[in-house]
Amino acid sequence: MIQIDQTNKSLIIPGLPLKADNLANYRQIKHAGIQMRGPMTRYYHWYSRYPAPMVHQVLTADFVCQHRRGFILNDIGTGKTMVIYWIADYLRQEGEINKTLVVAPLSTLEAVHSKALDEHFPQLTYNILHGTAKKRRKLLAEDKHIYIINFDGVGTIEEELFARPDINCVFLDEVAVLRNSRSKRWKIFNRLFGEHTGKMLWGLTGTPMPKEPTDCYGQILLVTPSSLPTRTLWRGRVVKPISFYQFRDKTMIPGWNKWEWKKRQGWELFIKQVMQPSIRFERDECCDLPECVSEDRDVQLSAEQTTAYRDLINELKADLASGMQITAINEGDKVRKLLQISVGSVYNEDKSTTHLDCKSRFEEMYELIDACKDSHILIFTPFKNIPSRIAAELNKRYCSEHDLVNGKLVAQWITGDTDVSTRAEYYQQFTKGNLRFIVATPHCMSHGLNLQDKCWVTIWWGPIDNYEIFDQANGRIKRTGQKHKQMIFLLRGSPAERKSYSKLDDKQDAQGILLAIIKEGI
Repeated sequence: MIQIDQTNKSLIIPGLPLKADNLANYRQIKHAGIQMRGPMTRYYHWYSRYPAPMVHQVLTADFVCQHRRGFILNDIGTGKTMVIYWIADYLRQEGEINKTLVVAPLSTLEAVHSKALDEHFPQLTYNILHGTAKKRRKLLAEDKHIYIINFDGVGTIEEELFARPDINCVFLDEVAVLRNSRSKRWKIFNRLFGEHTGKMLWGLTGTPMPKEPTDCYGQILLVTPSSLPTRTLWRGRVVKPISFYQFRDKTMIPGWNKWEWKKRQGWELFIKQVMQPSIRFERDECCDLPECVSEDRDVQLSAEQTTAYRDLINELKADLASGMQITAINEGDKVRKLLQISVGSVYNEDKSTTHLDCKSRFEEMYELIDACKDSHILIFTPFKNIPSRIAAELNKRYCSEHDLVNGKLVAQWITGDTDVSTRAEYYQQFTKGNLRFIVATPHCMSHGLNLQDKCWVTIWWGPIDNYEIFDQANGRIKRTGQKHKQMIFLLRGSPAERKSYSKLDDKQDAQGILLAIIKEGI
């Protein structure tokens, strides 16, 4: 018989807890068919230096705590990183989990995850498992609440991770990289974190389908294979999830030739049904999200860049030791040379350019582009010998052979040498047509332009030394009439870039930093 507690006017149901103040009580009450908010929304102290978590973050965290495995599909820039650490902290306090492993792109380990933990979660200890295999093993052996590692690093300490049942909560940040279920990487992850392990596993991505619906298959098979339709083998004695080819047949149909496949009508409904449990908030529907979010992305210098950067640093150290005086003029020249090496295009004495290998920077740019596929994108470079190189690579990657032959390009580049009529033509194509990328030096695009019609994403290939131009260039997408939340991504790979961005972040010109750069080395 249901009674009323007259003290607090709450329902008293025989056999059920008085209130859902923890997850165990909440599950009992929910199992009885009573719907209510999870206890995390009411009883958890939301650690943050910001006033309060945003509504969509609270709802996402509450949803995750109610399931063991699933997908967080919130859009890029919606604060997913903070959510996973709130969840990890709360579940640890509740005794639901022991240790947490976060697997993320290498570019975000320090710039995003380490930064979030340092600034908001002083009660959580963590190690970033990066470096040689020996160093990773040593860091993993230390007793920490959270371990953070990049996707490729998991394979280097596979056996050590396999021998750690206490790491029973795993978050895969940008899980879409595991879309190929036939790859060696996927098989390693399935062995370590598959459904058979009983570990809590959540995949995070704002773009679960970078290209085709079949991209979702490997992610679902890893995270929630029981949500896939099944097939029977060995005369019905073995039941398994459907194969990749059966999944493809449910979402796509053959095209004009055997290599071409087109999306089948109704594929969205099928993906929605099988990619469960999942939750998604788009950036534009998060009303309490800041209008513009800036995010650092770390990239690795190539061996060629590292050698050139180190040689120049050593040369500068020798010059200082011999009594060289640093003036505003020679400091600017030296810092610019270090930045040229960092971004992969170095001016020679005769004004020609030597392009260095910077594969990591290009790959990070492609990842950001694929994650922001609805937006046209501005890419700013600090030097005018870079835009043509980037535009050529973008056209090579995102244009079909037919479009390349017919001159239907998706990227164009602009520098101070580009004539006025050509610039106007590119701006028109960018705001009204199908030109998706403009790669430019910010000095020629920092004033007066309104490019917000189709663009709400800016990528900085490297830093500049002038705060006013930096701020004005970012303002090209922060204009009246902008209908979307804006994102600004800052690519950085060297101490020179980090010091320069730090100055710009403090609203100062990037000057007076050479001694600090030399001291830090590489």
